[in-house]
Amino acid sequence: MFEGIKAKRFDKWTNSDKNFQKYQEGKKVKDFKMFNAKDLSTYSSDVNKFSQNYIKRWDTDGDGAWTKDEFISMATNGAGIPDECKEDYEQLFDDLFVNLNLDDDDSTVSSEEFAAQLIMADINWETYDKTGRDLSQSLDGKLDYGVYSSIGMNSPADNKEIKQALYDHFYAET
Repeated sequence: MFEGIKAKRFDKWTNSDKNFQKYQEGKKVKDFKMFNAKDLSTYSSDVNKFSQNYIKRWDTDGDGAWTKDEFISMATNGAGIPDECKEDYEQLFDDLFVNLNLDDDDSTVSSEEFAAQLIMADINWETYDKTGRDLSQSLDGKLDYGVYSSIGMNSPADNKEIKQALYDHFYAET
């Protein structure tokens, strides 16, 4: 039950007009705490659990993953793409969906794939660089609004490469 509440809060945080306005004005938006990341030995499973609970929120067919339509519904807070700007936004959502796909199934986004996105938003990039790229010192279970909001938008090729490495390290079957 608590996980569903946390997913609902995450939805509110990501889709908040107030948070978006603050971000646009260059103001700090309070980080979103997914979980307490004191035990890094369970970090990847904790992120995946959070990811799965959020996916459930928008998973209308119950398969545990997002189709492109479910992804668009999530990204637009259930509104979908308005007909008057469908042409303008279809390519954007296609690109964002492709950017999330990290496994061999390009028709859905799994919890592990979305978890890699969440990990990227959890990384304190300044600490990561200062510690010689030590990921363990750069994670705290909290998401940065600016990073989360811009991951799919800025340098998608670079972001996909980093997300792919995270996905491969934590979730890909070997």
